[in-house]
Amino acid sequence: MKDTTLRSISIIVWLILAFISMLIIKMHTKLVDTKNQVSDRFSAMDVHLEKRLEYLPDLEEKAAAFEGLEEAVAKVRAARDEVEASSTETERIRGEERLTRTLTELFQAADQSDAGAGDEAFQSLRREFERLDEDIRETGAAYNEAVEAYHARLSFFPSSLVAGMFHFHRMPLFGEAR
Repeated sequence: MKDTTLRSISIIVWLILAFISMLIIKMHTKLVDTKNQVSDRFSAMDVHLEKRLEYLPDLEEKAAAFEGLEEAVAKVRAARDEVEASSTETERIRGEERLTRTLTELFQAADQSDAGAGDEAFQSLRREFERLDEDIRETGAAYNEAVEAYHARLSFFPSSLVAGMFHFHRMPLFGEAR
C-alpha cells in the first residue's frame, strides 16, 4: 500500500514537471519566433537604410557645391558618421533617425535658398531620397509593429518569467513611434 502510494505520488510529480517543462518550451519557442519576426522586419528596413547610405556621398558632393548648404551638409556627414560608427542596434536606429532629420533639414535649406533647383542631378538624387524615405517609413512601421508584439509577449505572465530566465530584452522602436 505504501509502495503504490509513493509510486502514484512520484508519477504525479513527474507529470506535473513534464507539463511545466512543456509550457516553458512552448513559451520560449513563441518568444524566439516573435524575436525572429523583429529581426526579419529590421532586415527588410535595413536594405533601404543601406541603400540610403550608398547614395549619401553623391548627395553630399552635389549639395556642398551650392552656396548656403555647408552647415546642413556638415550635419548630414556627422549623422552618417554616427550611423557608420554604431555598434549596437539601438545606436544604429538612433543614428538613422538623426540622419533622417538632418536630410530633411538639408532639403528644407535647399528649398529656402533655391539651391539645386535647376540642377537635374541634384533633383534626381532628391527624388531617390524621398522614395527611400517612404520605403524606410513603411518598413519601419512594420518593424515597430513586430517590436510591439514582441514587447507585449515579454510583458505578459507567465511569458515574462520565461523571458527573464532566458534573457530576452526589450528592443528599440524606430522613428516617431518611440
